[in-house]
Amino acid sequence: MSNPENENPYAVLPAPPSHADPDGIPGLDLQGHPRGAASPESGHVPLASPWARLGANILDRMLVLGGGVAIGVVLAVLSEALGRSVEAFALAGGGAAILGLLGVQVHHLVTRGQTIGKRALGLRIVDADGNIPAWGKLLIAREGSRYGMGFIPYLGVLLGLADALMIFSDRHQTLHDRVAGTYVVLADGTGAPARASGRGTGGASTVVIALVVGFGAIFMIGIVAAIAIPNFIAMQMKAKRAEVPANLDEIRTAEIAYEAGHGTYVAASSEAEATAQGAGKQLRDFPYEGGWTDLGWFPDGQVRGVYWVELTPEGFAAYGACDVDGNGDYAVYMATEHQGAQLTTPGDVY
Repeated sequence: MSNPENENPYAVLPAPPSHADPDGIPGLDLQGHPRGAASPESGHVPLASPWARLGANILDRMLVLGGGVAIGVVLAVLSEALGRSVEAFALAGGGAAILGLLGVQVHHLVTRGQTIGKRALGLRIVDADGNIPAWGKLLIAREGSRYGMGFIPYLGVLLGLADALMIFSDRHQTLHDRVAGTYVVLADGTGAPARASGRGTGGASTVVIALVVGFGAIFMIGIVAAIAIPNFIAMQMKAKRAEVPANLDEIRTAEIAYEAGHGTYVAASSEAEATAQGAGKQLRDFPYEGGWTDLGWFPDGQVRGVYWVELTPEGFAAYGACDVDGNGDYAVYMATEHQGAQLTTPGDVY
């Protein structure tokens, strides 16, 4: 009979778990789920909510677009101080910044299955097995279909709308998710998919998501407004300025007709008389005098511009000027017997 004191006291202890079975329970994990069940299709991984995904998307766009715009503004200020071309430096610098930030996003996406926005809100892209998808599936199938569908004639808008609305389906899969076979799930603190029965330390709270979505929306609206409002104003100014070349072409036609019937051209008003009328933002009555009666041309209603015709050795030169934005700088057009109305001042003068 053996002496218990001489026996190995650790012999009765169970063998340490192997690397293949880290929880010590063959085939099961600590939550009692089957091994390999940490996948979206098993139901053991919590899917990201549509609002969390929207917040991450807004964060990503804020980072890329906002960073590019900020760097472009800084370079514009520096280039203006150095006397360089503001537009060239701003566009080149802002574009380079956007490309650089997109490169960082692609790196994170391929290596972690997370963009910076998704990582900040504790989200991760996985395949049906819960693993990081291959780069081809992420970049070509998922992102390629996501942005490529917008280039399909006629159907692009409808596909984009369907892509966005499908996020509210039971699996929260957008159309590009379904094409690539991917899911967006909550991740734990290490970036791995969180268990449905766990708390998922990477999951953003409702308050945080609401703040991100709210401030992100304001930020994006601000960027769009900063681009759209000046363009809209410029379009309005161009539409009002279009009165001048239209009238000037009619004056040219009237002068040619007058010369055909009388053998000579006729002067109308003068530059001094015309500018004294004060072209501006408001419509006003046209002065039916100063040679216009002889020429037989009158505008159709009130005008913003001023007009005059001078005789030249070759024939005539008709001028029209306006200041529809009221900043004191006149946009001037000229027409001759050989050429229709042409703008003689810079295009951004209205």
